[in-house]
Amino acid sequence: MDEKSPQTERVIQTNTIVEVKRLTYTYPKQETRILDDLSVNISANELVTLVGKTGSGKTTLALCLNGLIPHVVGGKVEGSVSIGGLSPLTERVGLMATVVGLAFQDPEAQLFNLYVEDELAFGCENLCVPREEISRRVKQFSELLGLSSFGKGLCSNLSTGQKHKVAIASIIAMKPKLLVLDEPLADLDPLSALDFLACIEKLKLKEDLAVLVMEHKIDDLAARADRIIVLDGGRIIANGHPREVLEEHGQYMFSHLGIRIPQIVELAIKLKGRGVSLKPLPLTPKEAFDVISRFHPHFISPPLEYPQEKGETELEIQELSFAYIHGGKEILKDVDLEIHSGEFVALVGANAAGKTTLAKNMVGLLKPDKGRVLLQGDDICKIPSASIVKRVGYVFQRPECQFVRETVQDDVSFSVDISKESHPESEKLAADLIERFGLKDHLNAPVDTLSRGQKRRLGIISMLTLGQRVIILDEPTTGQDWRATTTLMKLLKTLSKETCLTVIMVTHDMRVVAEWAERVLVMRQGEIRFDGRTKDLFADPSLLRESSLAVPPIVELSDLFCQNGASHCFPHLSIEEFVNSVEFDI
Repeated sequence: MDEKSPQTERVIQTNTIVEVKRLTYTYPKQETRILDDLSVNISANELVTLVGKTGSGKTTLALCLNGLIPHVVGGKVEGSVSIGGLSPLTERVGLMATVVGLAFQDPEAQLFNLYVEDELAFGCENLCVPREEISRRVKQFSELLGLSSFGKGLCSNLSTGQKHKVAIASIIAMKPKLLVLDEPLADLDPLSALDFLACIEKLKLKEDLAVLVMEHKIDDLAARADRIIVLDGGRIIANGHPREVLEEHGQYMFSHLGIRIPQIVELAIKLKGRGVSLKPLPLTPKEAFDVISRFHPHFISPPLEYPQEKGETELEIQELSFAYIHGGKEILKDVDLEIHSGEFVALVGANAAGKTTLAKNMVGLLKPDKGRVLLQGDDICKIPSASIVKRVGYVFQRPECQFVRETVQDDVSFSVDISKESHPESEKLAADLIERFGLKDHLNAPVDTLSRGQKRRLGIISMLTLGQRVIILDEPTTGQDWRATTTLMKLLKTLSKETCLTVIMVTHDMRVVAEWAERVLVMRQGEIRFDGRTKDLFADPSLLRESSLAVPPIVELSDLFCQNGASHCFPHLSIEEFVNSVEFDI
């Protein structure tokens, strides 16, 4: 490791906030340990990233830190936990809330008030903070997280990403000693995510915070975190500076655990297989550019691309406008759009750009104020709901909204039962999907005991089993490790090619967009600002900035070579594209 790397220059912390010793935990009515002899310390001013595949115990550890486990959830606990000298295993949850701020994966699970301003003040009011100080904190943290304009607004009118910001701001305003963030970036648009991380970096120093972030997308976190902890089967298998952990364990994390490591680290692993060893291990595109340049890379011309013929029109939107309140602000404005059979489309844009609202209009959950939606040629407002469900599927952003039975097996069986006549292979398809998505061992588990990623996979399985011609997925990769994400994308791509399934994916995950989408729709302030090929979108930096979008690290690296005169260079949308088009003078 480079002696001058930022990771080795960090000051070792001595003010320990979190002390976990030999913690073991088993959920009620289960025999398998979720946490197994786990020990870890976190100090003030430290930003620690906790990674692991879905179901590895990350959220369970978070619940142990603030006392919801065991006091609310129950179960069997062994070992000890100390947060600022208090034990959440024995102290009241209310007392622990004064020292541990926990932002859940689902922000709606912790919003209590109608108005944003009231929600931001709610925690402080419960701590009896003086009124003047509450006003000061609400103003300070609203400005810090970009919420100032929402103060008098309703929480229910916010997008999921905005709700997540409100939940986090209300917790930070209580000034805890430990801030625990469970997938805080999942619902944020790319630029908001970068701004949020910059805020957390400032806060941890200004407020003497210990910060624990559990996240699947760690491209930006790896370069900012003081430590990375890798969790597998409830045990810590690596704990150290990000560069050191990723250099020593990166390949194992990616290949064996299915964890989403930074894209630049994954590139380094692929290049090492070609005899090009990047030292020191780069974590950012700029670091990768500097190291790779030493090998004098040059790029071969890309293959010619031929336009594909369009299939039948599955969805047609004509001059669609929509507002949630009659006469109120228009969320959608004169949207015109056609989507064809077999297309794989990504719908992207900033938080509150109108993506989910448009998706709900596409399936008849919302009715347009003006214009119309044609589903396979029929006005969707005139189609019975039972018929719509057989023709177009919608996987909600919150999967809990569509579960109708208590257990995994029963919920999938419900979809199989209603689709047998029109889709004879539904039972076989459901069994295959359960196997592919790793839920076979959870068939008898209650759906509310699943992790967020597992719930999302169950929602996708239940919908795909119905065999519709069009499927719309709202943030399908949230809560998913990289292996589950790749499995899902490969499956959708196969169905798209082999059965002409039309896939529309609402997402903030620009890496998934770059690698899998063939067509991208960019929304901004309720309008479609871009409709075209994925490559063309990533070649337009001004449009990306205006739409609060960012390019994946591999695209940024490709751009750096283009800007510095590399011959035959073009935007590479995936690691495979980059590796297959570059040659070295070694």
